[in-house]
Amino acid sequence: MNTETDAINEALRLDGNAVAGELQMLLGFDVTVLQTTCSHCHKEGLFANLLAYVRGPG
Repeated sequence: MNTETDAINEALRLDGNAVAGELQMLLGFDVTVLQTTCSHCHKEGLFANLLAYVRGPG
């Protein structure tokens, strides 16, 4: 593992709570409590626990 790369990746990673306010303004309800299912592995979880990266690799 490359600790420098891991630190950069962690700095670019956000969870679902990071966009919760914007989505609530747009949709009119708290999306963090929504149950979600991954279309790839079918794992279930709360929207708040989803991870997003603010920049693509490269």
